[in-house]
Amino acid sequence: HTPSIPPQNKSITMKCKKIIKSLLPHGIIELLNKNNSWEYSGIYQDRMSAKCHASGYEAKNIIKKVFEATQQVIAGKACYERDSYLFYEKKYHYPLISGLYRIAMENNSEVHVLDFGGALGSSFWQNKDMLQGVIKNFSWHIVEQENFYEASQSLVYDAPLFFHRTIEEALNSAKKINVVLLSGVIQYLDELESILKQFENIDYIIIDRHPEFIDRTQPVFTVQYVKEPIYDGSYAIKIWGKGELKNALTKNCNLINEWISEVDGTQLFKLRDGSCAEIHSIGMLFKQYH
Repeated sequence: HTPSIPPQNKSITMKCKKIIKSLLPHGIIELLNKNNSWEYSGIYQDRMSAKCHASGYEAKNIIKKVFEATQQVIAGKACYERDSYLFYEKKYHYPLISGLYRIAMENNSEVHVLDFGGALGSSFWQNKDMLQGVIKNFSWHIVEQENFYEASQSLVYDAPLFFHRTIEEALNSAKKINVVLLSGVIQYLDELESILKQFENIDYIIIDRHPEFIDRTQPVFTVQYVKEPIYDGSYAIKIWGKGELKNALTKNCNLINEWISEVDGTQLFKLRDGSCAEIHSIGMLFKQYH
């Protein structure tokens, strides 16, 4: 039994929280909120076993919150959103931008991105001011689940951002896709090899926000629980072993650059023996061998 807090004490607690928040810079508040908004629970034999304990990405509350947040961004009321969480100060993702600049330099200032699993344009809206106008021939193409595609059709904006139902549809668009972005998505994919095979004729692959263990080489299947202020949801997720994805991709690609994605910070994962393993998110730019 958890004892209840008297109303007067609750009021004092809330006032203290407000005072503390008023003293903290806005960016620190965002960081504290974001990094306390998910956790991992359970260790499963495979992804299918983990899925039995997760609600999945199709939950209606998720697309509703992402859509409303994206509308705020388009209206100029927020700078960008990530996982439906709004940010009110400009903060560009420079490792991604520098990778796209390099691709532009190597391709006569022509960059056409296929953002696989890009929600309603999270990465695009965050970084577009550093890309549009600088890269002469630039477009951004998103392939997402059907409910996200349907929601995208209700967005009103003036930008080189396009939504497609399938990878094939995106590849057959008027622009020749020359770079694939996989940002915070690989860990949730069931059939990674078959998806990557559809990208085999695209010159560049950018991986970002990819969680892997800092020291542990063996992967783990678990459930990621997301909570407010983002949304309530849970997903089956694979935490990759150290260097596992890089080793797999360098068989068919040349690694050009790699970085630590500071967006997600460092998390701890509790193993079966009671010890903890550190997780961080990485990014990599590859050029495929043809």
